[in-house]
Amino acid sequence: MFCDAKNPLDLLCSAVQIGLGRLRGPVWRMRRLPFREITMLKNFDDMQKYGKDHMDSTMRAWGQVSKGVQAIAAETADYSKRSFEEGSAALEKLLGAKSLEKAIEIQATYAKTAYEGFVAQATKMGELYADLAKESYRPFESFVGKSTVVK
Repeated sequence: MFCDAKNPLDLLCSAVQIGLGRLRGPVWRMRRLPFREITMLKNFDDMQKYGKDHMDSTMRAWGQVSKGVQAIAAETADYSKRSFEEGSAALEKLLGAKSLEKAIEIQATYAKTAYEGFVAQATKMGELYADLAKESYRPFESFVGKSTVVK
């Protein structure tokens, strides 16, 4: 008999060792496992940690995306409300104008303020989208240094 293993796990390990031709006595008396088995277990643990790290980063990224989209939606709603109020006020002034020159002046002033407001809003929205992209990528930055290119 090759092995005097006491429990099923030792018996299984002994069977693996016998299959590989490495058994020199009972498994529980062996001083060390072959390097390949240690590396495989280490790589499995590394893969579990790597998967967990990626899942955590993905969840943080989704949290950042959620916050960014909420900020963009709130800013869009505020701009829409402000724009509607300014347009309504301009229409009231336009309807109350006594002369054609006064109506043209009111319309030109409204067009100028509406354009300036739009440009400011577009700039602000661009910054919000850029921040959203940066913040949603940030959890994955740590993985760029860890990854290696296999040739």
